[in-house]
Amino acid sequence: MPQDEERRWNKGIFGDKDSETLQHTMFYYNCKLFGLRGHHELECSQFVLGTNNSGKCVEFIGRASKTYKGGLAQMQLTNKRIRHHSSAGKRCIADYYKMYLDDLDNGGGGGGYCIDARCKEARQNMETNSSV
Repeated sequence: MPQDEERRWNKGIFGDKDSETLQHTMFYYNCKLFGLRGHHELECSQFVLGTNNSGKCVEFIGRASKTYKGGLAQMQLTNKRIRHHSSAGKRCIADYYKMYLDDLDNGGGGGGYCIDARCKEARQNMETNSSV
């Protein structure tokens, strides 16, 4: 694990101790695992949790984006699908996604939108905390 990532776990910037910490964790891993840049229009339905021979996994299903709008010329293209297999243990990322998505699904916010304007604030807080 890269040193910066490990340090964020050790400092409590990542984890599940409160909603802000979980938000930091989700923002970071959405970027790292799925290459997401704009988080403001993600929907919970774009993330699928499951298990297979390798253990737990999280799959991201993309939608039309700035570079793929789904027009007539792109009809043969399929949406981006990226699956991440997660290692069992205290930092099982699939468990963090489940916790986050369950919270949103049970009235935790967003009306189906999984990442909202709070991400910008969470990102700024994470950058501020990591430089300490």
